[in-house]
Amino acid sequence: MNREAALQAIEEMLGNRASTEDVRRVVYSHDMGTLPDVVKKFISTMPDMVVQPESEEEVSRLVALAAQAQIPLIPRGSASSGYGGAVPASGGVVVDLYRMRGLVSVDPQALTATAKPASVMADLDLELREQGFMMPVMPTSAPSATIGGFVCQGGAGIGSCRQNTMRDNVIAVTAVLGDGTTRVFEGDDLDLVYAMEGITGIVTSVTWRILPAVDMKYAAFGFESAELAQGFAQAASEANAWHVNVQPPNYIALKNRATAADLPEKWMVFVVSETTDLTEAISHFNGVDYGAEAALREWEERYYPLRGKKFGPSIIPVDVLVPQDKIAQFDTVMQDKFEGSFVYEATAVGHDRFALIGFILADERKDDFTMLFASSLVISEAAKKLGGRAYASGMYLTAESEAIFGRKLLENVAAFKASTDPAAIMNPGKVLPASLDEKSPAKLIARAIGSARGIAGIGAALGRVLSGKKDASAQLTDLPNDMENSAFACASCGFCRGKCTVFLPDPWEDNSPRGKWYLIKEYAKGNIPFDLPMVHKLNICTTCKRCEQTCEVSLKMADEYLGAKPFFKEKGFSNAGLSALRQNVLNTGNFWGSDEEGLGWHTDDMRFQQTGEIGFWPGCWTQTISKNAAQNVIHLLNAAGIEPVDLGDNGTDICCGFYLFLGGYAEDFEARVVANIERMNAAGVKKVITPCPACLATFAELYGGIAQKNGLPFDIEFVHSIVVLNQLVEEGSLKLSDGQPVAAKVTYHDPCHLGRWFGVYEEPRAFIQAVPGVEYEDMRHNREDSLCCGLVNAFYEIGSVPTSGINRVSEADEVQADYILTACAGCGVQVNNMCVAANTHARQMDITDLAAKSLGFEVYDSNEAAQTYFSAAVDLLSTSTTEQD
Repeated sequence: MNREAALQAIEEMLGNRASTEDVRRVVYSHDMGTLPDVVKKFISTMPDMVVQPESEEEVSRLVALAAQAQIPLIPRGSASSGYGGAVPASGGVVVDLYRMRGLVSVDPQALTATAKPASVMADLDLELREQGFMMPVMPTSAPSATIGGFVCQGGAGIGSCRQNTMRDNVIAVTAVLGDGTTRVFEGDDLDLVYAMEGITGIVTSVTWRILPAVDMKYAAFGFESAELAQGFAQAASEANAWHVNVQPPNYIALKNRATAADLPEKWMVFVVSETTDLTEAISHFNGVDYGAEAALREWEERYYPLRGKKFGPSIIPVDVLVPQDKIAQFDTVMQDKFEGSFVYEATAVGHDRFALIGFILADERKDDFTMLFASSLVISEAAKKLGGRAYASGMYLTAESEAIFGRKLLENVAAFKASTDPAAIMNPGKVLPASLDEKSPAKLIARAIGSARGIAGIGAALGRVLSGKKDASAQLTDLPNDMENSAFACASCGFCRGKCTVFLPDPWEDNSPRGKWYLIKEYAKGNIPFDLPMVHKLNICTTCKRCEQTCEVSLKMADEYLGAKPFFKEKGFSNAGLSALRQNVLNTGNFWGSDEEGLGWHTDDMRFQQTGEIGFWPGCWTQTISKNAAQNVIHLLNAAGIEPVDLGDNGTDICCGFYLFLGGYAEDFEARVVANIERMNAAGVKKVITPCPACLATFAELYGGIAQKNGLPFDIEFVHSIVVLNQLVEEGSLKLSDGQPVAAKVTYHDPCHLGRWFGVYEEPRAFIQAVPGVEYEDMRHNREDSLCCGLVNAFYEIGSVPTSGINRVSEADEVQADYILTACAGCGVQVNNMCVAANTHARQMDITDLAAKSLGFEVYDSNEAAQTYFSAAVDLLSTSTTEQD
């Protein structure tokens, strides 16, 4: 079978879980590392295809097909390391194992657990803790690193002071070999697969030792010198602490700058253990206890060593192992060679070594990047002179493999690979040095890096000179705002993948924020065009900001993507659905194109003022569908003695302009904003109350700049109605306690544009629980970690919307809620329909419904409207996607 026929057979076997899309192949051509272009040209990192098998059987069939045509297979977990292990060296098929994840079993007696290969380490630890256990070792990349990747990469991490490396905790690894057979590796045979980057087989399950969960204590101590910090760290290690971490002053300084922390810029040692008494050691080494608050902050930041990367915005990562008693000497060499530009943290591995995870800040757009890369090789050489070594080899450092593994083990691995992988398809070019793999597609990289070692010392000095002469990089593109710099600042850690509302229903890398940043970077470097497939990927964002909660370098992804919408439009790209909605807004003044009768929501008992400082803005969706939300707010405000100006009484012209902005229609949006501000100013409004989070976000984030541009007075505060209502309850002006008890168990869905955008989490919960008789319980994902309902994605990929919605409402049944309360009309419509689709016990209500009913107000039933308009939206947006004008 030839290559083309084999690829076609693979595609037929896996269907839509096999892809040859260009934008998709691009984002699977890298990991966290960044090679200089002059080095990268020696390999072919672009895969021919990317696949996502779901089972061990599919992996075996995939291997059999690939072997017939000698197509390389490159297994990939989350690509959260930077050694090239998950990157093709000569094209081939990237085997993305994302769909093979989950904890399989836990044996409480044997203290072992088994999981599928793509199970994320942080998720496994969370699941184990729910059962009374914990992971023995956790990499600092745990929010994205997979158990299979950790085994194949090899390594240490949090907990390694006592538990050593992951190799010391693995019991069995199951893998599909290059001949398509399956083998379980145990005992000494684990060395044939552990840290071998998948060159001997694709891992399909891992069994490892687990620990009983214990409450750890955290402590952080400051020291005046490297020698004192080293001595104390050794004492903590010898006292059998679970985790010991050392941070030099320049690392602390960079972290302070990145996080606005105020730690003393001295040597710090962070210790995690159960009851270890280090009083004598603290005194002996003149340590200063930084206190419980600082220690807890260190623990919460344990997965974020790259906070300072954004100041590069690129980095050259360097990881080495150094004997515990040589840290001070090593640091002296680093200060001499790099004058503080190499920053690192050191984690104890056993009682004799430290793993130093470090980097040099750089900018790959500058001329000095290649020289700085060469200079970084000084670091591993310095570690070796002190009895240490490189941390790992992967593809880029195969010349270090003998020092890492020993010649005998590598010979055994090479012999095993030759016998079980005769077609040499299993991740070629990784780990084995050229002397044991003459056909390695990466051997030229080894030679290039070997040559670079010869100028490494010169490079260190010259790199400093060159970087000192260039203060800033020239912008490579005309991308708006800070989009280009953000793309280069992205750490490629992959933490965002597990949070992204777009990625989770359709888990390809190009649907993740990391993938989008990489596309932008490749465009900036001139490697890919700014075309329709790329812009479509950039467009797909619900603006939920879940990714921003976990971003290692604090990128403002939603703001950047929203801010780029007018730029996309200028470049000739638009969205079909938003184009239709634009006509609705321009012709009728509202999202739905409704007439006045359809927008009617007033009742005879409502009281308003013509002018005044407090205004009420219902919003298009509320006036059309969730009329109960607007009615309830006015009834409750009136009950508290407030009569607002009715800003929703303007015929059909009631749109805030959000969807014009989302479509990139900058001029239309500006005209809409100017008209709305003039209307608010004419009524004398100083505070606008709205039940719509999207309107709130549009008002608060975008109106000020346009008012200033047009010279308009703009002294207006915007606030969500639930914040005002809760304040009235707390002040005693709104007496919910006088209402009739409501017998219902409820939960609350945090709208993205209210929660993560404005930090409104506690006010809704306090308001709900103020209603007599109501029982409240949060869903599993709540507050900052609340799931997005996914509705905004209907403009780009409507097929993913039900998955996001059903995932959200299913959690209400987990807590046996009768109702899911929402504080957003859009979320309400989505939740309402997904409750019906998933046949959940819970049903949707607006957050004000129970309070209004309790106080005796008649509440409009929006269920029929929610389902009718949702159906209309599906029809309207069924073919909506990015288009080129």
